[in-house]
Formats: sequence, structure tokens, C-alpha cells
Amino acid sequence: MGPYRKVLEASDAERVRRLAVLLRLAEYLDRSRTQAVTRLRIQAGDKRVRLWVKARGRAEGRVEVWEAQRNASLFEQAFGCKLEIEQE
Repeated sequence: MGPYRKVLEASDAERVRRLAVLLRLAEYLDRSRTQAVTRLRIQAGDKRVRLWVKARGRAEGRVEVWEAQRNASLFEQAFGCKLEIEQE
């Protein structure tokens, strides 16, 4: 929590870590900076979260999906469940 230690409680650490992971996932889903992703659909279960990514075209969004899949372990560590990402 570094420089924010003065304004955050110790109990905020886990929340901040999870929010940071979600922000990174959002950044991965716009990796090419072309706003190729037009819609997300999510299904959450006890031990698995499935995320479907819809892009403007099949070719578009590949980089974003690949990047998010490549970094899914960050989500899995923070939330304790498997993250599966597919392109619609």
C-alpha cells in the first residue's frame, strides 16, 4: 500500500489488491487501445468465473483476450477461483 498507508486501514489491503487486479484485467481487455471489446458477459460460480468477450470482429479482440488469459493467474490468486476467458 506504500504511499497510501496513511489513508488506508490495514483491513483495506485485500480490497485494494482485488481492485488492482480488476483494473489490470480491464487494461488487458483494452491492450491495443482500439476499444475492440464491445461487451463482456460473466458467469460466477463457487470455484470458477467465466468471462465471455465480444469484440467488433473475430480478428479484433484477439490480443486483448490473449493478454487477459495470459494474466488470469493474478485474478485466481486474488479471488481464489479459476478465471476462464473466451472470445464470443
